[in-house]
Amino acid sequence: MPHTLKRYAVLLIAALVAHSTHAQQIFANGFESGPPAKSGLGVNLEEFVDFAVAYPLTDFFKQSRPWITASQTVFDTDDADQLDLDADGWVQSLPACAAGDPQQFCIARTVLNSGNLAWPNGRYLVLYEGSGTIDYGIGAQKIVAESAPGRDVLQVNGNQIWRLDITATAAAPNHVRNIRVLPPDFDPAIAAVPRFHPDFLAELTPYRTLRFMDWMKTNGGGFFGGPNEQENFADRAQLTDAHWGREEGMPLEVMIELANVVDGEPWFTLPHRANNAYIDGFAQMVLAQLDAGRRVYVENSNEVWNSAFPQGGEIEARGNLLYGNLGDPFIRRLNAHGQRTAEICLRFKAVFGAQANRVTCTIGAQAANAFTQTEAADCPLAVQTGQRATACHDDIDAVAIAPYFSNYTNLPVNQDEIELWTLDQLFTEISEGGQLQDVFPDVATPCTENFPPVLTEPCPISSLEEVMPWLAAHKASANTRGLAVIAYEGGQHLVGVFGVENNSAITALFTSANRDSRMRPIYEAYLQEWKDGGGELFAVFALSGSYTRFGSWGMVETLGQSPRPPKAQAVLNFNAANPCWWSGCQQ
Repeated sequence: MPHTLKRYAVLLIAALVAHSTHAQQIFANGFESGPPAKSGLGVNLEEFVDFAVAYPLTDFFKQSRPWITASQTVFDTDDADQLDLDADGWVQSLPACAAGDPQQFCIARTVLNSGNLAWPNGRYLVLYEGSGTIDYGIGAQKIVAESAPGRDVLQVNGNQIWRLDITATAAAPNHVRNIRVLPPDFDPAIAAVPRFHPDFLAELTPYRTLRFMDWMKTNGGGFFGGPNEQENFADRAQLTDAHWGREEGMPLEVMIELANVVDGEPWFTLPHRANNAYIDGFAQMVLAQLDAGRRVYVENSNEVWNSAFPQGGEIEARGNLLYGNLGDPFIRRLNAHGQRTAEICLRFKAVFGAQANRVTCTIGAQAANAFTQTEAADCPLAVQTGQRATACHDDIDAVAIAPYFSNYTNLPVNQDEIELWTLDQLFTEISEGGQLQDVFPDVATPCTENFPPVLTEPCPISSLEEVMPWLAAHKASANTRGLAVIAYEGGQHLVGVFGVENNSAITALFTSANRDSRMRPIYEAYLQEWKDGGGELFAVFALSGSYTRFGSWGMVETLGQSPRPPKAQAVLNFNAANPCWWSGCQQ
């Protein structure tokens, strides 16, 4: 995100789509015939966690929370480090519950739908191998009369969190394992169960490219958290893992399969610690499993310029080792990022060999600061120290930015005004500007964010107008370097930061704006300006997500949302009017 915060097939066979009410709603509300020949838009996928809006898989257990520990009286005893798990993460032994110590850990627990969101409601199947006892609760009740060892039938409230507890298990190798949780209308005894849920696939129809940054846990623990620690290819998530929402992220095989199923292009954001063998192994698997001819986007980590994420500091430390005292630390960070990006691009394309033209290598840059493009793409320190013979951009294809609009509306300096705004004022600011009345330095606007500030009060530059010079600056720099300009993320940035997220009036204003019908033409105009300014592929952020004080990122708030919300409808309208527009985009 920008400088103020960082936050089978889609054409399903009729019998499969008929299983899903949500999918029926989707196809009946605006794109039952699919997208244009090729959309110009991509999408970022919501993080794969137990509190997500999206439920991408038909095996819901994969999305459940990694095991926690419970006692007879305590929901979470916080003893997960004491769990006895096999190599795949299945519980292979438990201590007995002691009558004299009701707070002692003796239960392995996981939860599903902890956000109390709109997941499928009805009868679920829980299938498992091994011998033991599984208990359920909160929003799930076991139908005893219809259950048998290895096959439990549940009645689940789809709008409520529910728990799955292993209260006893046989000794390994006969321990409870390979648990599958199948939602309504899926039963392998009746028909083969596909990997992906049709409600999720239907939502992907308008998009050509799937950016897997959050599925890959590229940012590790997120803002000021720990880094993604994957270095060797063996460190990646495995298909056999009990849970796929852990720190390793989603298995690569699943991401490739999804791209094939929806006729889409995968966009991978590789872990910043990944060694050369990791890059080679990753590229080899993509080449072997991705459908022939399909394009793949490759990016070195995510937002390396953003010091809120842990990878930035680690890459800066790498730059200090590479370049000594040349430049300042941030300059060394950008150069190290450019150098490693070029190295990754060369290795990935070498694996693809004669098919290297399928690979688009991207370098991420800050939208509001084109210098982050030019310094990384030119990597003068790498050239100066003899680690590169030429500028890094010679081995890179595109620069990727995140041109979010309305960044300044969320800052503490504007809080005293914006907390009193109506929706009319907010939408006028987005489209026309001039609504913030305070004077510098008690205001942040597109005028005051210029260097030097243009002290015009009130500022006549709108949120949408502010973004276009960023694109122009990146486009001018990219043109001289032979790079395309694409958007790795983008959309509205109406979310409080630096404490403003705790202002309930501003949160209510921002969430209401995202649901307001006026957001549709705003998005259409924004995407049109991107296209007209020379931008190419644009990956909106994000496919789905709840609207909270931490942002209203989702194009939809529930899968199958009907009627289509304004942002989602804008995507459909823009696609209809603008099939992909750059050279080679129909490939």
